[in-house]
Amino acid sequence: TEVENNRTSVMVILAGYRDKMSGLMRCDPGLPRRFPIELHLQDYDATQLVRIAEKKARESYNMCLASGVDKALAEAFKTTYASEVPQHNGGLALRLVDEAV
Repeated sequence: TEVENNRTSVMVILAGYRDKMSGLMRCDPGLPRRFPIELHLQDYDATQLVRIAEKKARESYNMCLASGVDKALAEAFKTTYASEVPQHNGGLALRLVDEAV
């Protein structure tokens, strides 16, 4: 009700994975009318995920990836973790660094 009453002065952003957001929008027939604009962002690619992992290692642990780890990690994102990327995206890179340390 607050959002509806203040729709000209309040901006509300709902963010989440596509399948989860679709489920949310189906919960109430009024939600698609209240939130008519959808913006879908692409998943990170393997190179971007490696950069996220490198940044996490550097900023959280003051560490850097050993020589060749970036290429091996990029390949793992394309193969071993390919099915996890759509569900976890950047969080996957963060988790792998945390688990490795």
